[in-house]
This record gives sequence, C-alpha cells and structure tokens, in this order.
Amino acid sequence: MSPQAWLFLVIALPLLFAAAELIARSWIRSRARYFCWPPHTRFRMPLDRTVFASGDAEVRFDVNRLGERGDAPPHSFDGVYRVLVAGGSAAECYYLDQDSSWPGRLQQLLSRPEACQRLDVRAAHVGNIARSLVPCRAIRYQLEKLLPQLPHSDAALLMVGASDLVTWLEQHTPAQIDPGGYALDSIFGLHPERSFGWKPGQLALRRAAASAQRALLRPVERRETSGKRLAANRAMRAGAKQILEDIADPAPMLQRYEADLREVLRALKRHSKRVVVVQQIWLEKSLTPEEARQLWMFAAGRPYKEQVDAYYAHEVIWPLMRAIYEIGGRVAREEGVEALDLQNRVPSDLEHYYDDMHHTPKGCALVARLIADHLTGESPA
Repeated sequence: MSPQAWLFLVIALPLLFAAAELIARSWIRSRARYFCWPPHTRFRMPLDRTVFASGDAEVRFDVNRLGERGDAPPHSFDGVYRVLVAGGSAAECYYLDQDSSWPGRLQQLLSRPEACQRLDVRAAHVGNIARSLVPCRAIRYQLEKLLPQLPHSDAALLMVGASDLVTWLEQHTPAQIDPGGYALDSIFGLHPERSFGWKPGQLALRRAAASAQRALLRPVERRETSGKRLAANRAMRAGAKQILEDIADPAPMLQRYEADLREVLRALKRHSKRVVVVQQIWLEKSLTPEEARQLWMFAAGRPYKEQVDAYYAHEVIWPLMRAIYEIGGRVAREEGVEALDLQNRVPSDLEHYYDDMHHTPKGCALVARLIADHLTGESPA
C-alpha cells in the first residue's frame, strides 16, 4: 500500500468512526425510548442457600422486548388479559425465580382455563416494571415515560410505599423532601438521557451493539452466587452500635408519598381499564433473637453502599408502615380505584417472608393467589 493510501486511512478511519458515533447518538436520542430493563436481557443467578434457605436454587430473570420482566408478549393482545405490575422491590422480586415471583405466579394462575373463562379471554400476560428502592415520585416519572410506549392494560397493579419510607431513612429523615432525589439509571435500564463520551464504556456505538447482540443472539449472563450482600446487611444490623427508638416527624415524607401516589394512580387510570393498589405489606410480630437476625432493613443510611452503625427499632417503624398502608387504601378509594388489603391474609412469619418486606416463594404464591382471586372475582376482597 502506498504512503498516500496509508495517510488516507489514518485520516479517514477516525473521521468515519466519529461520524458513526455521532449518528448513533443522534439516532438513540431521536427515538426517545425508555425501558425499565434493557430489552431481551437474560441472566441466571444461583442463590446462596445459607442466606436464602427457603428460596430458589437459581433465579431466572428474563426481560421481554418491551423492557418488562416477563414472558415474551404476544404480537396482538386481542383476547389476552394484559396485566402491568409497577412498584418497588416487593413487586420486583429480584431474588426470586421468574416463575416463583408473585407476578410470574399470577400469570400462571390467570392463564388457567377456568380463570380465562371468568375473564372471557384466551390467555393472560403479566409484565413487570417494578424496580427496587424507587420512591413513588420516581415511579411517577417512570410511568410518564414508559406508559406511552406500552400496550394498554386490562389491569394495572401497584405495590408501593416502603421505598418512600426507606429512602427517607437513608437520607436521614429530612424535613423537606427533594421532589427529584433519584437517579434515572435507578428507574430505567435504558434511556436516551444518558450522557455519551469518547471512552469505550461511554460510546453510543457500544450501546447499539449491545442492544443488537441481546436482540439477535439472546445471550444468557451467568451471575455469581448472590446473597453475600444480604448476608452482610443482616450482620451489619445485628452488630449495630445504636438502635434508634425515636424518629423525626414523618409528616413531610407521608405528605409527599400521598401527593405522588395520587398522580401515579391518575396516570395508571388513563392507561388501564382497571387499577388495583395492592397495599404494601410487611412482617410484624414479636421477634425471637433468631428471627431478628434474619432482618436487615431500616438503617439510618445506605447499608448496601456504606457502613451503617445506627438502625431504627422495628417498634418505631411499624406505625409508619401502618400509616403508609392507610394512605394507600384511602387514596385508592378517593381516586376511584380498587385497594386490595393483604396484611391480615399473609402470615407474618419467615415461611412467607425472607426479611422485613420481601416474600419467599411460598409467600409469593399466596400473594399471587389472592390477587388472582380478586381479579377474577373469586373473592370479595
């Protein structure tokens, strides 16, 4: 190759690369597509059996083309009962296999011939866009971006509330609530607002290539045995230097939650024929020392990010959970949607919960059955 040709390549290739990168950035931003999870993501996650004694041996986490955790949606929803699940970690069910999570189990129950007959459909599909640690104000923004892209639903299920409390505790109980206060990456796995750069990990071309790989090859990511972080959080609470028995006035947090909840319900009402607030339930009982060692929540700080030495006593937290629960039911009634009260229908024990808020496969099976009965009219709840 002549020196002139080499010089041409040296000049042209970087320019072509830069042009391709700028085109990719413009294309991504012009589409303005938001996804709860990157579409077609698939991973498998073996669980540490010493941490999740009653959990699944391995978690299957599959994301469909709509960016929902759930099975591939049909090409047409004619004759299909479409359910959308939104909320926080208790609905996300991150540490549960897809079929063991309550949204996954709900799809199985609604797909039974007798349920389909009651609903006058031929099939059912449940898509889950819940994310851990998202307060109601974040869900409000999430729905603003996601709902226009998603098929309309026959029923929208919202399980939310605990994240508002946990976020407030993590931020050391502020008297004024930041109306933002969340990162976009915490509510969207893929979105056009992410800034691009010229480092390899910041390139739009890399993002486009990853999306194409997921869509065409459907790779399955293997994640290392999970649960070490949860075990560390349990140990951190067990070894806390201070158990706090007093708490600041929760009124600002509760007022913010109520206002955001109303807006979330109004958005869901515009998108769904039916909206059900599945009120956030929690483990409340006289705890034995062994049971207390299984719990890790309600830190004065962020235990999954930093060392925390102070935790709130459960007796301080439970009245706040009851207040959130009451707000959820009351606001649902005032906004003309349904509220499903499960607190006294799911036993408060470590067979149904693996910590303060999150359910075991047995707990999820019960929650799913109660929701399915409610949707099909098989119970008066």
